[in-house]
Amino acid sequence: MNQAPPLTAISNPVAPKTSLAAVLSMVFGLLSLCLSIFGTIPALILGIVALVKINGSQGQLTGKGFAITGIVTGGMGVFVSAILLAMAMPAFVAVQEKAKEAKQINDVRILLVACQDFAAAHDGKYPGALKELSPDFISDESILSMWNSETSQFEPYMYFSGKTTNSEPRSLLIASPAISQNKRVVGFCDTSVSAILDEEFYRLAELESDGSL
Repeated sequence: MNQAPPLTAISNPVAPKTSLAAVLSMVFGLLSLCLSIFGTIPALILGIVALVKINGSQGQLTGKGFAITGIVTGGMGVFVSAILLAMAMPAFVAVQEKAKEAKQINDVRILLVACQDFAAAHDGKYPGALKELSPDFISDESILSMWNSETSQFEPYMYFSGKTTNSEPRSLLIASPAISQNKRVVGFCDTSVSAILDEEFYRLAELESDGSL
């Protein structure tokens, strides 16, 4: 009796799939040119992961071109980010310095008003030292000093004692102990406050020491 030949299983080859990580790497890589570092890091990580998986998939995953594109554009994003950072850093530093200068101007103005109040109560004489303003004329002693980023410590404001309300109006009374962008904040006997070049400050201080002012 003849037997029917055994049926042979017909295997349907599975079509390779495109790696999702590779596609996302390319997308983030392209976006990194606009989003800078926020797109760069995902592009590089996903691109490397995609290449590893594709190489180990034995042909079941494709998208190596997408992954390489993502890595390349992600690397370009790093370069773009570095350029943008280099361009933005001076502006950021300038804003910080302006903020410091504004605080010093405000502090010196407060000290000048306190000196005026002190003089009104002491026959027109300004205090012998700024610490004499506390606690009757200023409530917060921390305003007597400022943070010096160069020495990494608080330093007291410079004070030119021996002045009265009858002193030369543009005579120096208070000055910041540190300079910022070659400028120093100074307060005059007429209660005006200015940020002047350090050279100008030393010229005025020299005139006062010579009795010319």
